[in-house]
Amino acid sequence: FAIRPKSFNFSTNVNPLSTEYYAGENFTIDFNVSNVSQYNEAKDSSFEVIASVTNENCRIDGFEIKDFNFTDGVVNNVDANYSNIGDLNITIKEKDDCSDKFASVDCDDKDVLNHWNTDIDISIEAYSDQIYIKPYKLNVTVANMSASTGEDWLYMANVDDMNVSLFAEVKAFNKQGTVLKDFNSTCYDKEVKIDVKASFDTTGLDINYTTAVNDSFGSLDNVEDASSIDKTITIGDASFTDGEANVTCTFNVDRKYTTPISPFKVSDFNASVQDTSISKEVNWSKSSTQKIFYYGRVVADDIVTQKTPAEHFAEFEVYDADSSSYVTDFKQNSLRWYRNKNHTDLKDGNITIVNDISVNNFHINNNGKIDFNISNTIPNTYNMHIETQEWLFYNPYATNFDTTSLNCMEHPCFKYTFKGSPSTLTGIKSGDFNGTSYEIKPRGKYERTGVKVFR
Repeated sequence: FAIRPKSFNFSTNVNPLSTEYYAGENFTIDFNVSNVSQYNEAKDSSFEVIASVTNENCRIDGFEIKDFNFTDGVVNNVDANYSNIGDLNITIKEKDDCSDKFASVDCDDKDVLNHWNTDIDISIEAYSDQIYIKPYKLNVTVANMSASTGEDWLYMANVDDMNVSLFAEVKAFNKQGTVLKDFNSTCYDKEVKIDVKASFDTTGLDINYTTAVNDSFGSLDNVEDASSIDKTITIGDASFTDGEANVTCTFNVDRKYTTPISPFKVSDFNASVQDTSISKEVNWSKSSTQKIFYYGRVVADDIVTQKTPAEHFAEFEVYDADSSSYVTDFKQNSLRWYRNKNHTDLKDGNITIVNDISVNNFHINNNGKIDFNISNTIPNTYNMHIETQEWLFYNPYATNFDTTSLNCMEHPCFKYTFKGSPSTLTGIKSGDFNGTSYEIKPRGKYERTGVKVFR
């Protein structure tokens, strides 16, 4: 017969540089048996060490333990590793087949009622313990700044019309850099807060913004007198899928159609994990991108002509009281107003001129200038109403914005005067020569104009 130990036992030890257990990081186990000192078995000879999970929604993935031998019933500092997260149950037990057990010599003994049972009494008692494994890293892996215009600039406008988006992607990793797909609501239930920050090179801004988790946006909010973006976005435990989630802060700067603002930029975007206790390491990410905001308008001069159709134009202009580097190479049209040469796509505006007169053949010539033709046969002076969006309307005396009214104080306008074709006009006599009438193109008062949604 065999003299066997009564039971197994062990204790786990975290990495000396850690305070807890982390996915993919080694920990150690000290094993021993009770009662018998001459126990010198090797792992997987008569006993085994196995792992399981308590939560059935978690995968048992990547438990490793080094081979070891008991020496006189003791073995210490056995390296072990678990590459996943969650509750891990570790068990040391004898193998199931009687012939594989330490006391296999007793397998042929007959059962004695109330005294001996081979299936039970021949085995060394198993031992189990549970440890909790955290992610090794929770990283912001991507931080991108982009404008809905697809360009490095945009107009100050309603956030729904055009905007800058600060996008951050968050992933959970083990020490080896593998994404922990069980970091989700069904296995590893954790809420994560992400700090999203960016700065402006000016102050006193009125910011409208909305935030999103996985592209699901919330309501619009506002911050007044701002010089930066500083928001905390909470990723709920149900928002992580396969160890990944993302957040977005989308914003624009509110503008008044009576008060222009000089250009400014947003830059220094960075995103970071707020709670450092979720994982051993948290890494942040930043973007070197910057976007320029302009206060814009659309203007068209008054026109006096004898031609039909008459060629005319409107211009996208931006305001800069300082003639700063933000308007370098922009053509200055008037005091503090510059043609926005970067506005090169007619769809980014969709200007419409409203009157009974035919206005057609709109096209933009790639430098912020919209050309069009006006056709008419009845001499008169007409108010030409420009339909546009409020964020490209400027009038320091306006009290309302309305593109449906006939009041040119409420939207951009210009005057069109048709003198009649030259063949119907009387020449001017001077000595022996007959003078002729000619087209007059005076510079009219700049009126404020707008543009449509810039998405």
